[in-house]
Amino acid sequence: MASRTIEKLFKENHSIKELHLNGDNERRFGPSLGANLLGLKENDTLEKLNITGNSIGDQGARIISEVLKSNIKLRSLDCDENEIGIEGYYSIHQVFSTGLNTTLHRFTYPTQDLETFNENIDANQRFGTIKRNMMEKEKQKDNLFQIVNEIMKLVKKFENNYSNSLEY
Repeated sequence: MASRTIEKLFKENHSIKELHLNGDNERRFGPSLGANLLGLKENDTLEKLNITGNSIGDQGARIISEVLKSNIKLRSLDCDENEIGIEGYYSIHQVFSTGLNTTLHRFTYPTQDLETFNENIDANQRFGTIKRNMMEKEKQKDNLFQIVNEIMKLVKKFENNYSNSLEY
């Protein structure tokens, strides 16, 4: 019920420019928030969105990537603490690296998601996984950091381009 209201808000919003839907240990929207983010595809008003701490996971991140392909108004996105892993951040990375979105100027570094990913890998290693599997997990860890750092570089580049265009 609440999530339907959020989707409708995203679709029909004509006045809200900044929205914080932060979750915490006691209250999280969970994966259902991810599906409702699709309403942002049609939103031409919201500029800043903070959905930190809602456990949207990789599926929610894939939806964010779909939204970013068509939403050119959103300038700032904070989606840390959402249990997003390599698949989710890779889908977001693809949007920026292929130039499908050049209008997002601020993407908060996902410190907590990276820490959670590392903790999960470390826990698997402690419980006796075989060495080859450990090497694969280390590669995944390195890949995730590389993907996130590339996202940060691309968004910074878009921010610089935007700032330069304002000067002319």
